[in-house]
Amino acid sequence: MPRPVERSVTSTDTSEEADDATATDTSEEVDDVTSTDAPEEVDEDTGPNLTGRIVVTWFELTLIATIGGALAGMVGGIPQIVVYTFTTIVSVAVLFYNINELIKDHVAAVA
Repeated sequence: MPRPVERSVTSTDTSEEADDATATDTSEEVDDVTSTDAPEEVDEDTGPNLTGRIVVTWFELTLIATIGGALAGMVGGIPQIVVYTFTTIVSVAVLFYNINELIKDHVAAVA
């Protein structure tokens, strides 16, 4: 632990610290301690559950593709293109959501 910095009090100092002949400056002591701390290692067991998130994502995408394909197969022409486009947009949204959840879990595990 670093030694506290001592400073002498002059006769014109009217603060509460003037009672002692010397005062300890604790702010520099705290700064010294925090500046020498090494970053903590991230434990692999506390990280996000990657396998579970992959399985959930795969299931969601399979379900969306099956429903979208069935609905698009029932209609033809322009509505079919709209259903396929909507299915693609929802699939991308599911991917973004699951990637975002993985990042949030990872940030929470590191912090």
